[in-house]
Amino acid sequence: MAKINLTINDKTVEAQEGQTVLWTAGSIGVRIPTLCHDIRLKPYGACRMCLVEVEGEDSLLPACVTKINDGMVIKTDTERVRNARKGVIELLLSNHPVDCMTCDACGSCALQDLAHEYGVRRSRYYSQPMKGIRKD
Repeated sequence: MAKINLTINDKTVEAQEGQTVLWTAGSIGVRIPTLCHDIRLKPYGACRMCLVEVEGEDSLLPACVTKINDGMVIKTDTERVRNARKGVIELLLSNHPVDCMTCDACGSCALQDLAHEYGVRRSRYYSQPMKGIRKD
């Protein structure tokens, strides 16, 4: 595969055509948060934590499944991106107990770590679990 040039956070990068934005950013030390990404599995973009801005695109794109193109301009930490990630965290926490931020997994939970990083203390979408639903 050919080498192509693109820009990530105002830094020019030469990368292998066909790589994902997530892989390419990581190769230059740019961290893009993920929850569903696992190198042992085919990326599928389910969690949406890895959303990034790509110049010329109206929507934010998931970095784990978006392939790089020559001349692409990518921003990984804009206000728009941070707000979208914060919303994703809130949605994920909407089905969690309200004590999630202080539970026993404290310190070993990626969702909790991201909630802390993005300043999410509770989900505006949370409601009490329905009666009769088992909590295992």
